[in-house]
Amino acid sequence: MNGAPPAGPANLAELVRATRELMVAVGLTDVDEADVRAATDAITRVTATLRERSRSRLIRRLEASPNGDGALHSTGEAVSGSLNPLAAPIVMTPDGEGGLTATARVSPLVEGPPDAVHGGYLAMVVDSLMGQLIRTTDVRAVTGTLLLRYRHRTPLEEELTFAARITERAGRRIKVHATVTAGGLVTVESEATFVEVAA
Repeated sequence: MNGAPPAGPANLAELVRATRELMVAVGLTDVDEADVRAATDAITRVTATLRERSRSRLIRRLEASPNGDGALHSTGEAVSGSLNPLAAPIVMTPDGEGGLTATARVSPLVEGPPDAVHGGYLAMVVDSLMGQLIRTTDVRAVTGTLLLRYRHRTPLEEELTFAARITERAGRRIKVHATVTAGGLVTVESEATFVEVAA
């Protein structure tokens, strides 16, 4: 531990990317017991170093979304935050028709049924996509209700397309429709109602 200032966002983002790769490597490794013990010792040492100076919460800076849509995006966001090790991250892009899309291959760490993406993870991604879509309209809103229909199994390690569009506005309520597609097949459909809150 020293008196040096905390690392900047760019260096932290590199650490986060390396941590994501480590998490997958740990989940999928098949090395022998000696290598597992050595890796465990090394990770334990690194963890102790990082804990010498820590925060109570993730850094939640607002930054320009990586898709260039002009919306502000939180670095701590659970699905696409650049400083959140649990984030994929998934980059969301305007579709040119008022909606947002994202294409991604998700980590094997979010497997639910065999060879399929966990439904709870899909719900989190869909909710995040819908929320980011609303933020592109300069409206601050929170999820009121979120309904998902799991129409088919969503396969792991295949390219998935997430899409969302606003379908209705009534006072403070905003309705959004979203889909998850794999190989041209819609595997998940979702309807949500967001409620506008004060800025």
